[in-house]
Amino acid sequence: MINQMSILQYKITNDGKLEIDAGTLNRNGSETFNRDMLYAFCSDFDISISFGNHVPDYIDAESPEVFGGTTYFYKDKKEAFIVLATTNYPKMRAKDGSYYFASSYETFCHELAGHIVPEIKNENGNAVSIENEICQQLGWIEREEEPDHASF
Repeated sequence: MINQMSILQYKITNDGKLEIDAGTLNRNGSETFNRDMLYAFCSDFDISISFGNHVPDYIDAESPEVFGGTTYFYKDKKEAFIVLATTNYPKMRAKDGSYYFASSYETFCHELAGHIVPEIKNENGNAVSIENEICQQLGWIEREEEPDHASF
C-alpha cells in the first residue's frame, strides 16, 4: 500500500519493520506522500500500523470501534498507532458532490500525512487538505473539504 503511494519504495524486514528498498522508485507516486512518509520513517517515533475494526487492547481508546481509520499519538512516549478498518469504511462526499467509499489507501495517507506527521513536526494543518493534495497527485477522487478537520 505504501509503495503504491510513495516514490521511494519500502520493504518489510523479517522483524516486521520497514526499510527503504534502495534503487527502486515509483515514478507515479505522490511527492507529498513520499515527503511525509520519509519524514515519518526518519523520525525517532515508533509508528505502528494495524488492521481491524476494533482498536487493539494495548491502545487506550475512548471508543474501540474503527470506522475507516484512526490515529493514536503519544508524544511523550514517541509512539503513534494507525488502525485501518478492514470492513467499516464510511461513505465519503467528494469535491464534485458525488459519494464514494474511502479505501484503506486514502485512509492511510490521511492518518499518516494528515495527522501523524503534522504532530511530529508540531505543525497543525488540515488533514483533509493534505489528503486531497496526495489524491490529486495520484489521480484519485478528492474528498470534500472539511475546514474544521485539524491535524491535531
